[in-house]
Amino acid sequence: MILRCLLCIPTFNNSEAILEVIEGCLKTTALPILVLDDGSDVLVETLIEQSSNELIKSELGNRLSIHRHEVNLGKGVAIQSAFKYALEHRFTHLLTIDGDGQHKPEDVKNILPVIKKNPWSLVIGKRKFQGDNVPTSSKFGRKFSNFWVKYQTDFQIEDSQSGFRCYPLFHVQNLSFFTKRYDFEIEVLIRLLWKKVTVVEVEIDVYYPPAEERVSHFDKLWDNVKISLLNTALVIVSLLKTHTGGTKGTISVALGVFFAVQPIYGLQAFVLALFAFVFRLNFSIMFLASQISIPPLIPVWTFISLKLGSFVTGTHLELSFKAVSLEKAEEFLTAWIVGSLLLGSILAGLVIIFSFAKGGIAKREKKSWTGKDRGGKFGNFFMATMTNHFGPKFAYTFLFFICPYFYIFAPKAVVSHNEYFKTLFPNEGFIKRQIRVLKTFFNLGKVLIDKIYVNKNDLSIFEVRKNGYKNLEIALQKGRGQIHVGAHIGGWMLASKMFPKEEFKDIKYNIVEYNTGEGQNSKDKISESAINFINTSTGAPIFEINQALTNNEAVIYMGDRVYSNNVQLISFCGKLVALDSTPFKIAMAKKSSLCFSFGIKRPNLVYDLFITPPIDCELKENENKKEKLLEIMHDYTEALEEKARFAPEQWFNFFPFWSTSPQAQSGLEFSSKKTTLLQE
Repeated sequence: MILRCLLCIPTFNNSEAILEVIEGCLKTTALPILVLDDGSDVLVETLIEQSSNELIKSELGNRLSIHRHEVNLGKGVAIQSAFKYALEHRFTHLLTIDGDGQHKPEDVKNILPVIKKNPWSLVIGKRKFQGDNVPTSSKFGRKFSNFWVKYQTDFQIEDSQSGFRCYPLFHVQNLSFFTKRYDFEIEVLIRLLWKKVTVVEVEIDVYYPPAEERVSHFDKLWDNVKISLLNTALVIVSLLKTHTGGTKGTISVALGVFFAVQPIYGLQAFVLALFAFVFRLNFSIMFLASQISIPPLIPVWTFISLKLGSFVTGTHLELSFKAVSLEKAEEFLTAWIVGSLLLGSILAGLVIIFSFAKGGIAKREKKSWTGKDRGGKFGNFFMATMTNHFGPKFAYTFLFFICPYFYIFAPKAVVSHNEYFKTLFPNEGFIKRQIRVLKTFFNLGKVLIDKIYVNKNDLSIFEVRKNGYKNLEIALQKGRGQIHVGAHIGGWMLASKMFPKEEFKDIKYNIVEYNTGEGQNSKDKISESAINFINTSTGAPIFEINQALTNNEAVIYMGDRVYSNNVQLISFCGKLVALDSTPFKIAMAKKSSLCFSFGIKRPNLVYDLFITPPIDCELKENENKKEKLLEIMHDYTEALEEKARFAPEQWFNFFPFWSTSPQAQSGLEFSSKKTTLLQE
């Protein structure tokens, strides 16, 4: 991955140290620098103007930028402003260093190799608390904070309060925060740990001046109160939202049903909360599981408990109202307690057995779309029959029954599309987003029906409008093959049928598949003699692609699908997404023509085929290879965003595109080996 790291220096009234920090960063690193002036009494720009530091003055407006809050909003808000700035300027990481001189700029160059090695991780500079000037309050505060981070996340962090950090913006961009000051750094750490983001700590030096020279904006009373309130809130959230699966999730359910049948009615919620707090379990799951003892079922559990208890204790109990008396109360109570403990243990044991029996299935659950058709054999056969006998328009009517079903029973697809529409239209409300999700399901259904029809028939009932079709001829004339990068938007499956026309009948098209052997990648492929399928899961696809381009053939990729470990973070709709750089690298290596191609479904059986003018991927003498690659990939996301806004309800990429790591997208195990054609 090509890292684009922005060094940020948040500052507030650090006039004695800020220029020295800026100068040190300029001297020790080549990174672009953003100074975030959080409402200082004396503007940082004024300090620079009044200084005699020529290095800072010469870099201002070049490598050095200054962003200012007119009033002091807090360190947390300052860092969030830096996140926004970094994303707008297409950076992948934000490295923060305090402006009070506590951190040494020399450590920036030491931490960069760690960031490059762990690009998906939060990298924290672990301060060396050595020397007589380290405040006792700082030592205690770090230990206190570390304890609560461990409690809330089950991860041991050695310096949870360090402001020397490198944030992976891909993981940060979708988070929401409610803290604004020093407590922000704890909140963002915990939220990233909840997202299973790994944390890497690197030792750094730290400077604390003597007490009489020390300048601190940390309010020992109110900032500690806010941190305590934050920890209280995060503890509550962690008890309600974390440990929903795995061993602790199973234990939460087991304890919930165990206490549900115990004779502690009225105290169950308190006991469950106590166990959840002490043993770090999920209170929501425990409480939900305990609802098996709702009032209509209480007599049933009581009866079973008394029967079990009397059997174990050897006491004969007559279970009738006439037999109830003070003399028998002790026997009844003993039998009830013993029986409820036994019954609770049996129910909890059944929960554990069932959970472990289902564990294997849960581990095999796929995290990304694989192309496998859904709906069952009969459903697919029925839709194919209706489509082939009565035509696509008649088959569309069944979507009014099918799409609401999938809206209810395909929650992952709904969640991923809510993320998509929230990114594309951030100001739209919840209801409008759900309407858009349903429209997307309808449009996908129509495209699938069209595909079924084309498999058995032809394109004669469809009108294909060719936009930029002559760009194929331009790309062909270069004689080095052509690569078309598309996306899962619109009628991407029918696009393969639209390409081989009479005017270009001699071109052979090679479609690079994802996860062959399932759904549209096997028996349901659109048949066409001019089309060859290259799969990424077997054989050596790179050699087939290389040969195809050498023969001046066309290779078609889905650019929004990760095929390999050649991943770059690219800005798309204002946020970072992980894209496979393979087709773009191949185009550069082979000096092939590169086009972006999309097929959009329109009303009345009309399809618009869009082919952009070919991009010259040949590296010029003064061009930087990495910058050229990123430029081409940004051209792709800009073209894709244009089509997404043109047909927003035809985005058929069913996974969280802006929050899913490459491994989760692809479902592939990446090899550490590189093919010569793809090397940097």
